[in-house]
Amino acid sequence: MDYTVIGDTVNATSRLEYVAKQSGSDLIMSRSFALKLEDQEQLVCLGEFELRGYGQESVYGLRSHQEALGGGA
Repeated sequence: MDYTVIGDTVNATSRLEYVAKQSGSDLIMSRSFALKLEDQEQLVCLGEFELRGYGQESVYGLRSHQEALGGGA
């Protein structure tokens, strides 16, 4: 038996995965996901990216531990 997942959320996630590979980031998230997090101080906007079929999307990542301490990237 083969299992599969389909739907809009899966498609959007696939597009974000491509952005992650292009940006070299290990962890990224969409703006809508980032807004649901309690601790938004740890987020950094990585920029606007074109997600095929979704248009421009703000993409966020987590600040590195050094950035959080004020030491820069």
